[in-house]
Amino acid sequence: MAMEAIYHQKCLVNLRNRYRSLTRKQSQTPENTDEKMNESRAFVELISYIEKSVNSGTLLFKASDIHFLYVGRLEELGINKVVNNARLKSQLLERFPEAQEQYDGRNTILVFNDGMRNMLKDALKDRNFAEDAIS
Repeated sequence: MAMEAIYHQKCLVNLRNRYRSLTRKQSQTPENTDEKMNESRAFVELISYIEKSVNSGTLLFKASDIHFLYVGRLEELGINKVVNNARLKSQLLERFPEAQEQYDGRNTILVFNDGMRNMLKDALKDRNFAEDAIS
């Protein structure tokens, strides 16, 4: 009889795990296409913001600020989602091949090549040759 069935401990654990997985899948609501569209919209708006900023001369972006903007826009669109900062950064670097990531030990910064050139030029202009001669 089924009432007298005895499971091996490992088999019983596997059965319970499969059942828990099945109930989780059934209870989850399928992702709404509107939600995906809104996520895409927020990402496109972020890209547009970065492009406009680059055209106006801003060539440095703090990764945490960009993440904050993106998550804020998602919340405005009604999406409460945890966004991985590293994945967002890699998506942006994929979208902007002329940008590069710089890390100073505390902050991650996205720098466009023109911005890096300008920073190096400014550093060379401000270089104090008297201190170099003394050392």
